[in-house]
Amino acid sequence: MVEHQPFKLWVLGSSPSRLTLRQPQGLTHNLKQRLKSHQNKENTGTKEFSDLMMVYHEEFQTRKQAANRPSHLTKNVMYIAVNIMHESRTIGEFTASSIAAEVGKSITDQKEGF
Repeated sequence: MVEHQPFKLWVLGSSPSRLTLRQPQGLTHNLKQRLKSHQNKENTGTKEFSDLMMVYHEEFQTRKQAANRPSHLTKNVMYIAVNIMHESRTIGEFTASSIAAEVGKSITDQKEGF
């Protein structure tokens, strides 16, 4: 019996010093390998950014489920991440986990109808 690996939907962002957030996103089985390929400039769309970091990911059982993720939630990830990056410039605090925590809260709120 063939065991299927779950698909991961991911979003990458650049460091807060750039105050921009790229929107590379995609599906993969191996997040570490995918991030490494972007950081090593092996992907043409993100070659100009050497400081990319994983800001969010979700896991799905099938490719179809991951591909059908509502785009407004992915856009929400980007909005939250950019705001955190702007705040971090003055506060001096920035971590990918802080973005993930805010995104997770926002997505939970949306699922619950807030």
